[in-house]
Amino acid sequence: MWLYAIPTTVFQFRKYYKSYELQWFPYFYFTTRRCFIVAFGTLFPLPVSGWGANINYKTDITVGGNGQEARNAVWQDALKSFNAAFLVKTYADIEQLTTFFHVCKGREQSFLVKDPQDYKFARTNIGTGTGALTTFQLVKKYVHGVIGTYTRTITKPKQIEGAGGVRVWVNNVELADSAFSFSSTTGIITLSSAPANGHAVEASCDEYYVPCRFDIDELPIELLHYWVDSGSDGGIVQVPDIKLREVRGE
Repeated sequence: MWLYAIPTTVFQFRKYYKSYELQWFPYFYFTTRRCFIVAFGTLFPLPVSGWGANINYKTDITVGGNGQEARNAVWQDALKSFNAAFLVKTYADIEQLTTFFHVCKGREQSFLVKDPQDYKFARTNIGTGTGALTTFQLVKKYVHGVIGTYTRTITKPKQIEGAGGVRVWVNNVELADSAFSFSSTTGIITLSSAPANGHAVEASCDEYYVPCRFDIDELPIELLHYWVDSGSDGGIVQVPDIKLREVRGE
């Protein structure tokens, strides 16, 4: 059967040592969930819909008396933002989101997000050998034939060498996984030997992430209705916008 309720207090939280108790109304559901300390590098626990993704630049524009504009790009690199509310649909999703929000302490702790519309790049030139240089930065290039090329630094690749992760070519020859390493926190590739002077260094990445944080310190959750069927539980919930904002330099 369907039960409808508009409570004055949906959740009551009681904080214990590294754990939180989630208290539902007596006729709904009760559970205790263990929370663990989150360090940077943790992936956001729910899928993020591409519908809520935004690319943000900052530009100062001064308009003269004759209407002409002087434009100044304050940010040379974009910052992304996401709306995590689109795919939060069930009670299980709410449990995960609430737990994660607690251990992140709202806007305090950063984490990683997979952008479903922009999370990989094909074989791309990332540098040229000098005979001495062994480190190269992962980058993704966005190319438009008329305007030019935007080069984006990739700092959070998935920690897999070879197929499914990061691959490297030097002078058009793919390197074995043992011939290079890379950092999943900086995106810097280190080769075991320096490419010869003038040799092109290329790389591809099958999955990378965006460092983000919550853009809210208050998590609003409204229970719409709750389905009870032969002792099993499941929920349909509505969550207002939950903004995730990219953080630079992390």
